[in-house]
Amino acid sequence: MLIDLKRLFASEGEVVDIDYTLAAAQSDLTGTVPDPVEIHLKGVAQNRAQIVEIRFGAHFTVNSVCDRCLEPLTRVFDYQFTHVLTQEVIDGFEEDIIVDGDKLNLDRLALTDIQLEFPLKLLCCEDCKGLCPQCGANLNRESCNCDKDPIDPRLEALKELLQ
Repeated sequence: MLIDLKRLFASEGEVVDIDYTLAAAQSDLTGTVPDPVEIHLKGVAQNRAQIVEIRFGAHFTVNSVCDRCLEPLTRVFDYQFTHVLTQEVIDGFEEDIIVDGDKLNLDRLALTDIQLEFPLKLLCCEDCKGLCPQCGANLNRESCNCDKDPIDPRLEALKELLQ
């Protein structure tokens, strides 16, 4: 979605409603989300005394696998974002975005925001124990009798010397 900033900055109090779904093919979150997902964006862009404030929420569902135990998971994400757009630098606004054009690509802005907020690892639960590195057992469901402190094969000879 392109927002016409020229019209928005020209009229104080001007409001642009945001309510659309970014199709899976357009929501390129490569390296962040395993499969393309539909992202629903809802919010408002409003001119407030020559400062445009954009507030929107992003809602989407991810079907993936846990990064530790490889169990399937479905996770719903709801993020809220706020951006302040100005046409010139204003004292006291350190995180404002200075615009230098007539259009704002909201899709690109939303995708960047989501990439910055998205967790680095998707886990089935916060205390997921993962898989045993030796036998591959899911440690959330069962325990194994594997040696908990495996010795690096390159240092195996040193272990024999210490005995």
